[in-house]
Amino acid sequence: MTWLFASSLLAVLSQQPGEIEPRDDTQLVNEAAPKKKRWSPVRVAVGAYGVTPNMKGFAFGFDASVRYHLRRFAIGGGGRAAFPSSDASETQLSSIYFGPRYYPFPGSMSPLLGAGVGWSWFSTRNAPLETGPSAYVELGIEVFRKDQFRVAGSARLDLPFHTVHERYDTPVSLGLTFSF
Repeated sequence: MTWLFASSLLAVLSQQPGEIEPRDDTQLVNEAAPKKKRWSPVRVAVGAYGVTPNMKGFAFGFDASVRYHLRRFAIGGGGRAAFPSSDASETQLSSIYFGPRYYPFPGSMSPLLGAGVGWSWFSTRNAPLETGPSAYVELGIEVFRKDQFRVAGSARLDLPFHTVHERYDTPVSLGLTFSF
């Protein structure tokens, strides 16, 4: 018994300073660190916007879209509809659209630049409803980009390829959308 104690004590004392006794860490090495929950890259957005053609009249509307988001890009489409808000404003703008968005910064908050094509239905006071192909450009900012719930505010310029009552109008809209 004394011999067993002496040999154990000699083994402990013979170790060099800083030397660590080997142990079995295979369980810790083989276990992967838990992954952060990653949200789906597909986002559904709903929002509201106001539109004015050439800064005359004003209409409120709703917007719904689906987008596939990557780190700095998103692509998708949706639809929007605005109707006159008063008797003084006879502006109506509805459209279905498809296009990409670019986010210059990959962080939680980033400006957004977008463009796309679509089909629009547009009319103003004393003008019939005109329909045809259109394009749009948008500029805005999106916050909470790394979270499940995102908020985007944007200004959008619609460029219809058709005239309304023999006049070319370019509707400008300001919008706020919430995506999840």
